[in-house]
Amino acid sequence: MKIPVKIKMGTPMKIAFMKRQMCRFSFSLPFSFSLIFSLILIFSACRGALQVDRVREFKSEKTNIGKIVCIDPDFELLITTGNRKTERQYKRASAKEIQLNNILVRNARKNNLTLELVDTERLLPSDMEYFSQLAPLKREILQVSFLQDFLNRKKRRNQQKVFNRYEGGPIIASHFSYLADEYNTPYFAVQGITTHRKPNNGRLVLLLTAPPFGVADFFSPEVDTYYYTIIADVVRAEIVYREIRKVDAPASDTNLNALVYDSFNIISQ
Repeated sequence: MKIPVKIKMGTPMKIAFMKRQMCRFSFSLPFSFSLIFSLILIFSACRGALQVDRVREFKSEKTNIGKIVCIDPDFELLITTGNRKTERQYKRASAKEIQLNNILVRNARKNNLTLELVDTERLLPSDMEYFSQLAPLKREILQVSFLQDFLNRKKRRNQQKVFNRYEGGPIIASHFSYLADEYNTPYFAVQGITTHRKPNNGRLVLLLTAPPFGVADFFSPEVDTYYYTIIADVVRAEIVYREIRKVDAPASDTNLNALVYDSFNIISQ
């Protein structure tokens, strides 16, 4: 007869266990994946694209934005083969996340914004409240952003402009409002990069039919980079800013710095 053994976990072990459980619980939901896939469907035909939706009250002059809490930014790699029977390969890139974190903080500072970045890879034993506070808020922001849209009272505005201002944003749960006092700001952001490596269908034909042009094209990977920022005001209990952009280029340091700097420049205006 097997005797059940109860193992008492130390604090580091608890952190690792809870991180696995929260990732399994929150990101097994389709919203983060659906958000990325919807971006690819919307912007796939564009070499570059930008769309910014924000509520009218979200202005630096009126609200004195000052500080934003960024909840565990994501850097994800998406690979599609072009074969319908082949599943998409989707994974997180930890090394790239560290690179992205540094770029986010540095470019926020350049635009006179304080970005408090919460990284799950650097949690301390005293940071266990992340799993009961910020992880559920991140899941809520992603879910609401996917399911709801920005609206005006009279009618919904057609989202065909680059910059759009609305009277109201997607509504999040109101019980996160206490976080404004704990972090000394009502603004909490979900930010991330997704690089989409596309199939090279047709490149072999180009290589054979037009060698001078086909050689360079065949050996250079076709990659799109998607960058998104979603900011929620936990006091107003709504998403007040959402930015989605795409560049037809890899996520190099130079490209990421340009993307992120311009993004924070728009936010700070």
